[in-house]
Amino acid sequence: MEDPLPSITRTLLFLLWGPIVWGVQFTFSYGGHTLLCAQDAPPDASRWLVGVLALLALTAIAPVALRCQAVATWAGVEGGFVITIARLVAILSLIAVPWTATGALLLQACVMGR
Repeated sequence: MEDPLPSITRTLLFLLWGPIVWGVQFTFSYGGHTLLCAQDAPPDASRWLVGVLALLALTAIAPVALRCQAVATWAGVEGGFVITIARLVAILSLIAVPWTATGALLLQACVMGR
């Protein structure tokens, strides 16, 4: 017989999905940007990397922000409060992803002292 209660792991993953994806995007954007600059890659390569990673992160976070109830059902999470908090955290992450990308997209790539 299945346990009717959702697992702690799935609940935490559901609640923190937005910040987790944003953290991965942040790490790979700036880490990848630094690696590309260290290897003297063309400046557009860094912009493409940051832009693509931002789009992927937005695509991964959007279902939790926009269709939170459906994702909660899929994850086995119940409770209006948990769903509301997960939606708010995902929306904040949807704001944080482009905010993170703007520095690398607007500033000249690979400038010393950045």
